[in-house]
Amino acid sequence: MKTKALIVIVLSLFCGKAVGETIEFEVPFPESNTTPVYMPAKPDSVRLSRKKFAKFKAVASTGFEAEKEVAFNEAVKLWEEVLSFKRPVQIESKFGKVSSGMAYIVSLKYGIFSDGIKYPRALYEQLADSVPSSLSMTITFNDNMDLWDFDLRGDEPLPAGKYDFVTEAVRAIGMGLGFGAGLNGGEGRVGFKAAINGKTVYLFDQYVTDASGVELSSFMANTTALNDFVKRPVYFDGEEDFQLYTPDPFVKNRSLCFFQPDATDVEKQPMYPDSYGRVRNIGSKIVDVLDRLGWERKKALEMEITSAEIPESGIVNHQIGKTYQFNCTTSSPVSNYRWSFDIVQKDGSYRTISTGSGALFEITIPATFWGIDDRTIDGLVKCRIHCTVSYNGKDYDADYALFVRTRPDKPEIDILEVKILNEYSCALTIGFHSWGADRYSIDLRDLSAYVVSYDIMENGYIQFTFDKLYIDTDYEIKVWGFSEQGMMESDILFFCMNDHLPLYKTAGIGELEEAVSGAIVNLQGLVVGRFTGDYRETVDRLQPGIYIVKGATSKGQMVNRKIMVR
Repeated sequence: MKTKALIVIVLSLFCGKAVGETIEFEVPFPESNTTPVYMPAKPDSVRLSRKKFAKFKAVASTGFEAEKEVAFNEAVKLWEEVLSFKRPVQIESKFGKVSSGMAYIVSLKYGIFSDGIKYPRALYEQLADSVPSSLSMTITFNDNMDLWDFDLRGDEPLPAGKYDFVTEAVRAIGMGLGFGAGLNGGEGRVGFKAAINGKTVYLFDQYVTDASGVELSSFMANTTALNDFVKRPVYFDGEEDFQLYTPDPFVKNRSLCFFQPDATDVEKQPMYPDSYGRVRNIGSKIVDVLDRLGWERKKALEMEITSAEIPESGIVNHQIGKTYQFNCTTSSPVSNYRWSFDIVQKDGSYRTISTGSGALFEITIPATFWGIDDRTIDGLVKCRIHCTVSYNGKDYDADYALFVRTRPDKPEIDILEVKILNEYSCALTIGFHSWGADRYSIDLRDLSAYVVSYDIMENGYIQFTFDKLYIDTDYEIKVWGFSEQGMMESDILFFCMNDHLPLYKTAGIGELEEAVSGAIVNLQGLVVGRFTGDYRETVDRLQPGIYIVKGATSKGQMVNRKIMVR
């Protein structure tokens, strides 16, 4: 095992500097002609570990709304469940232009320690306490929406010609955390994304060797020797079980960026070059690689927080006033215990519920949780028991990840489409989602208090269409999310078709084409205009409002019609 880089980290922890430049990976879509892999999320008792806790701060920007943001957050939460961070990792995600056939571009910032090695910014911030937290990576996804499928489920067959967004987002984040070699160029002219004096200084590259122990970091860029090396069997940290992908010829952003394909080893999914399908589990060997890069360094003092009352998964049901006791064991005698019971917030901060001191700590589950409290994929409220102790003049800390199964969080409703059917009615499509809800109910209420209810026996992000809503009618729409622990209702969405009519003044006047003469009156009965022949000039001069058109057609038929002028 290679230990040189980790030793340098310890010695130069406060001797680093942050750098503004970026290292970029533009990654193609996996081959869709391969056999799809479907891996749903593992059961809670397996997936969630009380010894691991994490937090990302995802910043969605261009093109990220509704189901797209929900899908990206699911990928983020999968990573949260397998890595332990000291502080949030900030990620920006967006849709934009990429090269043909490419799925996404990962632009990661980096930091440099005194040994000159460039660390991904996300990892650098975990190791160098003195640097401020900032954006660590930007992921730009292909903006051709016809290529993406945003379904949250891991076992739903992929539609033909589409790629699973959650799986690709998981792979992209993995690269931003440091997985994959920093190779550049092309066949016959292989180079490095980060080099000093012709040799690579990117962190991952320091661990790549062939079967005889020859290191990638020993080669000069753009040499025949390097070109040959990247096409023969090579391994991360020299371990046969960590063989990397080395196609012949060399392929930029694929060679050494993934594991060598092995259909029998699911613990490397989804970091295979052509991991096509839906993967909702990050393999343990991926975490092993990141661990060796430095994500989970061993401390001089080992600490562990335990509770005899809580199952191994760390999941408890919401029982108001229920108390739990925690114990902190250490490898050496310590002093000055400082405890806190915190709830993780969606912005990466913590909301402290209670504090304490001593080797034992008792908490009381709060009566309610807030909408700003963060949740896992399955809607569990994310809490932590945090303990800090003093040992040999230094402070050490440990976390216990506690998950509370409670009622769903408040559903958020988006208006996705308003389709004008005719001058009197429209079809309204809404989208909504609530973490933790396994089913929904929708109420549609009009001014007369007439209510229509709809039951949706599905979870995840839901799209629902009201087939016919009418003009001049105010509607109130409310969504309830349900689970075994209870329910939560959304804020009321107020909708009126009038607010979504086309932006021209003669909206709703189509049936007056035959009118050849008449008058226009306001709702107070005053005549505000007269017309003969072309009525539109008269209408276009009116102020916005509701009016009545009274007239006669060339056949003598009377016209009496309400119109809205915008």
